[in-house]
Amino acid sequence: MSHSNYLRLVKHLKEDFSEEIPQITSHSLDQQPATKSKWKKAWFQLVSSILIYGVRNSHLPLAYMDRYYHFQQRNKETEFQQREITSEDIAYANKILDDIIDELTLE
Repeated sequence: MSHSNYLRLVKHLKEDFSEEIPQITSHSLDQQPATKSKWKKAWFQLVSSILIYGVRNSHLPLAYMDRYYHFQQRNKETEFQQREITSEDIAYANKILDDIIDELTLE
C-alpha cells in the first residue's frame, strides 16, 4: 500500500465512522444493520491493525510500536472485551489516529 493510500485509510477510520454510542442494550445491537461506528470493538481492532501495519511497512517510525503495545495492553487491562465501549475509549483511539495523521502529513 502506498504512503498516500495508507494516509487515506487512517483518515477514513478517523473521519468516516460515527462516534455516537447507542443507548440500547447490546442484545438489541446484535440485530441492528451494519453501520460504520466507533463503538464497535471491530473498529478498535482496525485501529490496532492499521497502527501495526504502518510500523511494519515503514509508514511510521519504530517508536509507534510502543503506542501499539500500550494500546493492546490498555485494552487487556481494562477488561475491554467484556465491557461496553466508552467515550474515553473512543477518544483514546482517536488520539492515536490523529497522531498518525500528523506524523504522515509532516513528511
